Amino acid sequence: MNDAERRTLLDLVDIDGAEAGTARGKDQRDKRKEPRWTYRDRPIAIVVEHPAGGISRYLATPRNISAGGLAFLHGGFLHKASKCRVELVRLDGKAIRLVGQVAACRHVEGLVHEVGLKFEQVIDPSHFVRIQSDDSPLEAISADHMSVEVPHLNDDLLYVDHSSAEQKFLTHQLKSTGINLSSATTPNEAKRLVKAKPFDMIVCDLNLNGYDGLDLIKSLREHGFNGPIAASANEADTLRVAGARKAGISHVLIKPYSTERLMSLLVTLHGESEVAKRAAASKNTSETAVAAAAVPVEASHHGE
Repeated sequence: MNDAERRTLLDLVDIDGAEAGTARGKDQRDKRKEPRWTYRDRPIAIVVEHPAGGISRYLATPRNISAGGLAFLHGGFLHKASKCRVELVRLDGKAIRLVGQVAACRHVEGLVHEVGLKFEQVIDPSHFVRIQSDDSPLEAISADHMSVEVPHLNDDLLYVDHSSAEQKFLTHQLKSTGINLSSATTPNEAKRLVKAKPFDMIVCDLNLNGYDGLDLIKSLREHGFNGPIAASANEADTLRVAGARKAGISHVLIKPYSTERLMSLLVTLHGESEVAKRAAASKNTSETAVAAAAVPVEASHHGE
């Protein structure tokens, strides 16, 4: 899993957590004793003592931290009460070893689980994350604080990306937009969908896990797709982004992207799609008129 995919998965877990927190209500959220702070800076080393015996060592992806514990992503299930030793690096560069127990473990996707670790001793989160005086902990960030204006669009969008985390993340972000989302993970699947349905717009990742998104974009253009196509890419794919522009894309969505950036792009793609539809309708009308004018007069009176 690369850095962009890791960030996307963490964003997805944050969204799931926010929705679950809203569903539980304020009383349930208030039962937590300590506020949690986003903590994603670097992988952390964890040693797990399994209840049935045996010791395993992992590098895990941290999600958030509090005075009493840590949440992290792990590529497998960990039993509740499993003893863990974790090494965290303070802001001053000093490594600190902490001991705790698994308090919760929930499935996220595939083999990935989110693990909640409860420390045996209380820590000061400000030693590990920079907390400004006006920062809010995760519990205080409600939907109102995170909201952006969501456009209502009735477009058919095809999203091509091999990552299931990216697919789920986009599905979350497109809620309430009115967009009809279809997803594909391979070029062949995308081609079949485009052949079966007239999409208004397409967003295609440049890295399709062994397949080149540029080749797919070129193929879609060659086979007559005239609607707007946006390419999604990681920050490091600058050279491929330049090649994608030549292949026929309209815009580039650089990962990680904000919800505001995505919504702005969708509005732009919607406008370009409407222009493309009007141009196609005008072309069809003109071709019909030309064809009608080309019919010989005597042929039009055939049989009289």
